[in-house]
Amino acid sequence: MSKDVSKFDFSVDIPNDTNATIHIYPGTKRKHLRGMDYAIVFLEMFSQLASDKELNLTDRRVLDGLVAHLDFGNEINVSQGTLAKELGIKRPNVSSSIKKLIQKNYILVLKTQGRQNIYQLNPHYGMKAKPEDKRMLDRAWDERKKVN
Repeated sequence: MSKDVSKFDFSVDIPNDTNATIHIYPGTKRKHLRGMDYAIVFLEMFSQLASDKELNLTDRRVLDGLVAHLDFGNEINVSQGTLAKELGIKRPNVSSSIKKLIQKNYILVLKTQGRQNIYQLNPHYGMKAKPEDKRMLDRAWDERKKVN
C-alpha cells in the first residue's frame, strides 16, 4: 500500500481486481489517517453510474447519501427520514430513489429492523471491509440476489 498523506491517495492490491481505489473523505485536515472513515470504491461503479441514463440527480444524491453511511460488511443503516433530512429531499423522493437503486442492483435490502430497512451496497461497486473479505462479500451478494 502506498501512502502519501498530503494527497490521501492510496492503492490496494485485491486479488482478481485491477481497478481498486480507496477514496478517503476526511472530515477535518489531519496529519495522519488513524481514526478516519473510508470506503473502497471500484472505478467500474463510476463508469456505470455516469452512463446510467435512468438515474436522475436525486437518485445519485440518495446513493451518495447511502454510501456516506456505509459500514463494515457493506451494511447501510440509516432511515429514509434521516437521509431525507440530511440531503434536503422529501422522504417520498428518497423512497422512490431507493426503490430504483434496488431495482438496478446498486443496493439491496439486507434485513429489516422494526420498520427500518438495513441496506447493503453491491460489493462489485464498493466496500467497507478488509480487502481479503471481498470474495466473501461477492459470494454473499450473489446468493442474496438469487433469493430475491
